[in-house]
Amino acid sequence: MDKKLLFWGLAVGIYTYLFYDQLHGYNVVVFSVVIIGLIMASQSHVRQSKEWWLGCATYFAASLGLAWHTSPWLPMMYWMSLLVLAGLTYAPKSSLLVAFCNGFLNLIGVSFFWKRKYLFQGFKHFVGNGKRVLGQAKYSLYVIPFSVTAFFYLLYCWANPEFGIELPTFELEVDFLLIGYILCIMISLCGLFYPVGESILTQRDIAHSDSVERIRENRPNIKMLALAYQNKEGVISFVMLNFLISIFLVFNLLQILVPGFYPSSKDFSGQLHEGFNALIISILFAIGLIMYYFKGNLNFYSKNKLLIRLAVIWIVLNACLGILTFYKNTVYIQSFGLTFKKVGVHLGLLLTLGGLILTYVKIKYRRSNMFLWRRNLWMVYIVTVTMGLVDWSRFMTWYNINYAKHLDLMYISTLEPSRLPYLKMLIEQKDSRVAGREKHLLEEIKYWKSTHKLQPDWRSRCWDVEWLRKTL
Repeated sequence: MDKKLLFWGLAVGIYTYLFYDQLHGYNVVVFSVVIIGLIMASQSHVRQSKEWWLGCATYFAASLGLAWHTSPWLPMMYWMSLLVLAGLTYAPKSSLLVAFCNGFLNLIGVSFFWKRKYLFQGFKHFVGNGKRVLGQAKYSLYVIPFSVTAFFYLLYCWANPEFGIELPTFELEVDFLLIGYILCIMISLCGLFYPVGESILTQRDIAHSDSVERIRENRPNIKMLALAYQNKEGVISFVMLNFLISIFLVFNLLQILVPGFYPSSKDFSGQLHEGFNALIISILFAIGLIMYYFKGNLNFYSKNKLLIRLAVIWIVLNACLGILTFYKNTVYIQSFGLTFKKVGVHLGLLLTLGGLILTYVKIKYRRSNMFLWRRNLWMVYIVTVTMGLVDWSRFMTWYNINYAKHLDLMYISTLEPSRLPYLKMLIEQKDSRVAGREKHLLEEIKYWKSTHKLQPDWRSRCWDVEWLRKTL
């Protein structure tokens, strides 16, 4: 018997038990551990892949975030991470985007319909084995003894009705909704144990090397002239760009360090967010420019040392510009507190700095553009999933109450319910910052408590909701 068939059926049964007629909660973490273990047991080839283990780690992190917090975007991240894991199970060496596409094909049932003949043959084989085992039993040995015993039992009951045992009666109710649910889950989870994918796209994706390959030309002299021209063009471009960004950095530093130097006509918030948008576009173009010049044989050109130095200086200056914007955003946070936009600015800057570091690695170790594309996608994906482990509404409320110079209660009131314990604490302390809003906040707390009773089933419980219920 194919053990994958057994593991598939086991996964369907466990999923149905954990999720049917339940909310997302502790069940998500339990299922993630079970499904990772079942995939490891049924697909031995994935254990050797670092990318697959990374997919497992991000999938488990997404499930942990969903069981921990109640943010509305966490279910989407959880299912996205499951799609990636399914795609990496099919082709562990594929890039993140290709893995996502293959995972999508598997979880919408393509695997089940492509391999239905093989699956039905496996099921018939399983049923045939069961019949063969049952057929080997000697039923005739037990028929006569049981029949005689039943006859005398009925005879004794007739002689003394009190001797009889009243057997319970059962009403057979068919839950068609449950049957349909199981069939849908069976079709969807099939792709985790019998994965399929777009083979041509996957093979081309895997074939792209992370290292730049030197291309030998039939006319080397003409090619050398082209490389020399491209090298001079790159040197001129990076000299001009480094000069321009240096002036821009000095100008921004003077605005920060010298009071009254060329004051901006816009408010600090507008200036910061517009500067951040421009910075992101600038760094993306900077990375694109480096990808253009260092995509082929120019990496192996013997006279490219100056171009490499200028490109590294360009990376460092862009990083300095990112650090400067990071500092401005930090100063703004200290004055007016945290918001989702400011957190997004910080995370965006960290991602762009990570992209610049990867660009430096590409130049130094002669990596291909595909290397940069793959690593940047993984970096964005990991950071996005990791964000789900933090209750940002709770963290922002705590920070703004304790450290922000100006508390914006209007903004805090738009956050998720995990802010309520801190606002309740301010009411109990008779803090002047919540004066006039006590009644509204207490009514909101009372309403939340009335609509979030203890879940009777552990599968639907969530750590944040449990904490809130006990704290409030």
